[in-house]
Amino acid sequence: MIKQIPNLITLANLCCGVMAIMSSNLRLGLYFIAASLVLDVFDGLAARALNAASPIGKDLDSLSDLVSFGVAPAILFSQLATSPDPWLYGGLCFYIACGAVRLAKFNNMESSADFIGLAIPGAAMLLMSLIILSINDALVFNHIYQFLAYVIAGSLMIIPLKMFSLKALGYKDYRRFLLLAVAIISVVCFIIKPSWALFVGLISYVILSVVYQLISLNVKNRV
Repeated sequence: MIKQIPNLITLANLCCGVMAIMSSNLRLGLYFIAASLVLDVFDGLAARALNAASPIGKDLDSLSDLVSFGVAPAILFSQLATSPDPWLYGGLCFYIACGAVRLAKFNNMESSADFIGLAIPGAAMLLMSLIILSINDALVFNHIYQFLAYVIAGSLMIIPLKMFSLKALGYKDYRRFLLLAVAIISVVCFIIKPSWALFVGLISYVILSVVYQLISLNVKNRV
């Protein structure tokens, strides 16, 4: 029974995603997705701590992530639209499809210290940051801007861009300086304008990942 704890946490993640989809209140929906993000971290930690990793758990995690970080944020973001529009729904479907492809590719990748493309929780946080800006700063996103947001967030998940992560960071690994830069930028932005911190932090992460890709290619060419 103890071995099933990670799967139960994953199912809790799924349930939070479903509740976010069902929510008609944007703030409440964001809280549910935030809870899913926390649970997504803890199911992996629990699986490693209990030595309970399994193929079923891996597939279950991907299915839950598609709901919580694919479908849920896409539907919440669509609620900002003032009226139905084919461009909006096309972008929404594109984002979800890219999320599905991202998760399928991730499940069939060899283990790596870096992400290839933006992880789906990161894409979800990008849409969440725009919802936060709409709620707190009254930014208006018409159907064209929403379409572009879906396409950009979706494309970031499937492009072959190496994005640095916390995995396998050594003391002398320069990736820690990139992560520190993202953290500093986010904290400074939070102090100045809290509602922009998540958006600016994510954009900084993507830009510095491009820098990381260029550094990696330069090092590889020299070798």
